[in-house]
Amino acid sequence: SPLHIAAENGNINIIKLLLEHRVDVLAKDGNGFTAMDIAEQSGHKLVMQLLKDAVDDLERTRHELYESLCICCSKGNAMETKDILEKCGTDAEVIVNKTPSGCNTLLFKACQDGYTNIVELLISAGADGRIHPVTKYSPLYIACYLGRKEI
Repeated sequence: SPLHIAAENGNINIIKLLLEHRVDVLAKDGNGFTAMDIAEQSGHKLVMQLLKDAVDDLERTRHELYESLCICCSKGNAMETKDILEKCGTDAEVIVNKTPSGCNTLLFKACQDGYTNIVELLISAGADGRIHPVTKYSPLYIACYLGRKEI
């Protein structure tokens, strides 16, 4: 990608321009390397720091959006949930499937609480309904177990 080429050549100005245009800083090339990996291999420390800062900013934004979604979903507030999901843009699937510290997904919690409208929004945003790796319970299982037939 252009970001990978700029990272390999140490071209900070091009990287800044690409970041301003919201390039996917976590994209991998055909060998599975990110631009930060390439910058490291090429010995471009300033480029590495710039890309690290961009990744940190991305993760901070994702976390803030997740926290906001968590609050809205736990209250069953479909309008706010929809607004936040729209703010997530192309990161929506990543954000709705976060499991900080191994906790349950937002979809699992919405199924548990019986918030059908929230469940629909999360599924539309790419929420994953697979089982939890530790508890082995799926969102569908918990909805059935609790008698949430509408889900």
